[in-house]
Amino acid sequence: MCDLTGAIPYPDNSFDTILLSDVLEHLPEPMNCWQEMYRMLAPGGKIILNVPFYYPLHEEPHDYYRYTEFALRRFAEKSSLEVIHLESIGGAIEVLADVFAKLFVSARLTIGARAVQGAARLFSRTAIGSRVARRTGNRFPFGYFMVVQKGQSQPSARPSSDANSSMIAD
Repeated sequence: MCDLTGAIPYPDNSFDTILLSDVLEHLPEPMNCWQEMYRMLAPGGKIILNVPFYYPLHEEPHDYYRYTEFALRRFAEKSSLEVIHLESIGGAIEVLADVFAKLFVSARLTIGARAVQGAARLFSRTAIGSRVARRTGNRFPFGYFMVVQKGQSQPSARPSSDANSSMIAD
């Protein structure tokens, strides 16, 4: 385990793949992590990540951000990484089901939570449900899945730190 808010104790170009799942929203200065991932990533290496969007507060007080696809693209660009794939995960059905399920859990009604999640899962597998998910996923994403890649000939040095200050100002 290491602190992702500062220098990460691994050498330059040491990883072909970095996996980051539901982490970025917990970093007070996420650009630092993006720069470190770039530095540690071997040329041609990939970062696979996901972040929540419509999601309740969790791990308080260290739940800082919810990212849009535009912010994720900007982080990649400022870190000199190419976006290979970026897609929204879920849509209005998944968002509503999650909100209601969490309300049931907070009321200690786990059977209700399971019922809501099961009904949403079944509905999303129908033709109407999959159409609703496709039409609402961009406006009401539950989260995002992203793959970025470091260029084959890019140096390992961190992108300029001025990227960090411009991200904070947004």
